Amino acid sequence: MLYFIQHILVHVGDLNRYSNQIDLAKTFYQYAIQTIPCLGQPYNQIAILHEMKNPLSLLSPGQNQLITAYYYIRSIAIKVPFPLAISNLEKLFQRLKDFPITRYEQQQQQNDFLTLFLQIISMINLESNNNEIHLFINLFRTIIIKNFNQFHFIQMITIIMFTIHRTLGLLPRSSSSKQPDLQFDFILQLLILIIEQCFEAIQVPLSMMIIDEQHILPILYLSFAYLANIQKYKVDLFEHNVFKQKQTMWNSLAKLLRSFGVYAINLEAPKGRDIWNRVFIRPADNCEFNIDGSSVGSKS
Repeated sequence: MLYFIQHILVHVGDLNRYSNQIDLAKTFYQYAIQTIPCLGQPYNQIAILHEMKNPLSLLSPGQNQLITAYYYIRSIAIKVPFPLAISNLEKLFQRLKDFPITRYEQQQQQNDFLTLFLQIISMINLESNNNEIHLFINLFRTIIIKNFNQFHFIQMITIIMFTIHRTLGLLPRSSSSKQPDLQFDFILQLLILIIEQCFEAIQVPLSMMIIDEQHILPILYLSFAYLANIQKYKVDLFEHNVFKQKQTMWNSLAKLLRSFGVYAINLEAPKGRDIWNRVFIRPADNCEFNIDGSSVGSKS
């Protein structure tokens, strides 16, 4: 019965979408998600809504692109994926992958910041312009913290997690990856860059802080919990060069933990795959426990 109800809700949403009743269509798609959250089709339909040019939308093109990618990913990375979302996402990536870098150097507004992020994601997923990706990542580094928005960053981290899962062969793609290790290197660099920028923002003096730490902590928690979780799929994860070169990041993590009245033991740059088994938090009652992460065609 629930499947039948969801089917009706999706198609009523489609009828409203065809009539350009965007808000009403999205409402029906959201009802469909609430009915059965584990089916991918309603997420795909919401992504299509955000790809449409809506003159009444208050969102910038970059915000719409980010939301579009996010919902296509939700439609794929789910218990019952919607197959067309894979090709729809690839078409979005194809449109974004070839913007010249001068587009972003000339104007560093939030809209272009989000498009820059998605272009990097597109190049990694499509294995395109590999020789230039590092230039885009370096530019991203210079403007990331100027454009902080917690909601956008949570969506960005979700998109990064999806891409990492793809490079590890854990999620479907339209064609097999030719250089999965290289793509993994690129996407891991992007994740660590965001983590580093969050630590940098949270450790400035209170009088100079431009971002409230309560907006940053969920991003850090989500990132480290995810890294701990995927270690079971890539046991040498913390032996990767990007971690060995980030002593400051581990020191920043230890400092952050101490600020909450807990103490980290052995948070030096990791030397082996058992890093999460060697990191302990000791709260006030002297009780020890391990840090661990837990598991998080044409358009229709």
